[in-house]
Amino acid sequence: MSVFTPLRAWTARILRAAPLIAIDLHAQTAPSPTQPVAAPPQSTEPFTVRVVGKGAPMILIPGLSSTGDVWNETVSALCTNYQCHVLSLAGFGGTPAVMADSTWLPRMRDAVIAYARAQRLNKPVIMGHSLGGYLALDIAATAPDLPRAIINVDGMPFLPGASIPGSTVESVRPMAQQMREQIRKPSAQNNRMMDAQVRTMVRDTTKFALIRTMMNTSDPATVAEARYSLYTTDIRPSMTRVSAPVLNLHAWVAYKGYGQNRERLEPMLANQYAGLKNQTTRISDTAYHFIMFDEPAWMLQEVRAFLAAH
Repeated sequence: MSVFTPLRAWTARILRAAPLIAIDLHAQTAPSPTQPVAAPPQSTEPFTVRVVGKGAPMILIPGLSSTGDVWNETVSALCTNYQCHVLSLAGFGGTPAVMADSTWLPRMRDAVIAYARAQRLNKPVIMGHSLGGYLALDIAATAPDLPRAIINVDGMPFLPGASIPGSTVESVRPMAQQMREQIRKPSAQNNRMMDAQVRTMVRDTTKFALIRTMMNTSDPATVAEARYSLYTTDIRPSMTRVSAPVLNLHAWVAYKGYGQNRERLEPMLANQYAGLKNQTTRISDTAYHFIMFDEPAWMLQEVRAFLAAH
C-alpha cells in the first residue's frame, strides 16, 4: 500500500469525476449552504504580519486555508527569545485576497523574501506548516543567503510524491486541473464530507472549530490556485541550492488504519529531501497533520534542540 492511501483513493475518485474536493493533508471546506460566507475582500498586500516578542528574528508561515492563529501557542512559547513575524497569507481565513492565478504561490515566496529584506531581518529562522513548509523550503532555495535555518512542519517539496509513487508534474496535471475546478465551485456535499476529513488532520478536537472556521472563510479561488500549484510544482531538484540547515517534522498516525507506518513513510521522506545538504527529519508517532496542536511539547523540544545546534 502506498503512502497516504486516503489521498491515493481520493485521486482515483476524482479521476472518475466524483464530487469530492480533497482528502489530502490540506483539505478545503465549502461554506454551509444555509450560512454562506462572503469571499474575503480584495487587497494588494500578499499577507498581513503580526510581530510578537524580542530577540532573533523568526518568520512563521501557516498552511493552506490557515491564518497565523495556528501559531499562537508556538509564538507564546518562543517569543521570549525570538521576534516572531507571524504571517497570514492573502485569501486564507478571511485575510483579504489578492489576484488568484498560477503565480500566487511564487508571489507569496517572493513577497516573504522582500519583506525579510525590507525589514532588515538578519538571518531569520523560517518556520512553515504544510503549504507554509513548502514555501519555507522554496524561499531557502531561491534566496540561500537569507535564512539562518528552516523548520518545515509537515510540508513537502512535491506533494503528489507523498501518495503517488513515481508521479511527475505532467502525470498529475489533469487531476490537479479537475481538482482546481471543483474547489472553485463548493457544494453542500463537499462540505458534509469535510468534517470527517478534518478529523484526520488534527487529533485535538478543541481545535476542530478553529480549523473549520479558517477554511470556511478562505477564498475558494485562492485555495484552488494554491492547491493546483502545490500539485504541479516540484521543487525537489532545487533543494540542492539550500545552504541553511533544515528540520523536517512529520506525522503519519492519522492514516494507520489505511496501512501507513514509519517504515513506509521514511523512504518517501528520504526521496523528498535527497537534495538537501544539511537536514534533520523527525517523525511523531502520535500527532496528526497539525503537529503544533497535537504534540506542542514534542515539537517545541525538537525546534529548540535544532536551533541550539544551529
